[in-house]
Amino acid sequence: MARKLMITSGLANGIAGILLTFIPEELLMWADGTSGEGAILLVSLLGVAMLGIGMLNYMGKNAIYGGIYGKPILMCNLIFHSVTALNLIKFSIGSEFIPSFYPAITGGIYLLFAAGFIRLNFFPPDIPRKIHQET
Repeated sequence: MARKLMITSGLANGIAGILLTFIPEELLMWADGTSGEGAILLVSLLGVAMLGIGMLNYMGKNAIYGGIYGKPILMCNLIFHSVTALNLIKFSIGSEFIPSFYPAITGGIYLLFAAGFIRLNFFPPDIPRKIHQET
């Protein structure tokens, strides 16, 4: 489960990061109708951060997350995905923006990722151990 979660989270964040990094002005024009230079910079920086989290997850897909060395990666993902999900869902509920179901769907996806990282954090996977038998 950990491997699949890390791969899907890495791909989702990586794709979102690439889009936010390279076409921030177009995305802002689609979402709000306006785009200032400060907003373009902030969206581009958010894209770079999401791309970094995506790369961290994808490259760490083979790590063992049951010990102390995997906890920082799990906590980073747990905080990022849960806060992102809550903000997107809150935005879609209180928004008068007509296609507000896009943030709601995205928030639901991030909520599923957060639930997966909660499960990995509090119920780590069993670490396979080799039993040596003397013959």
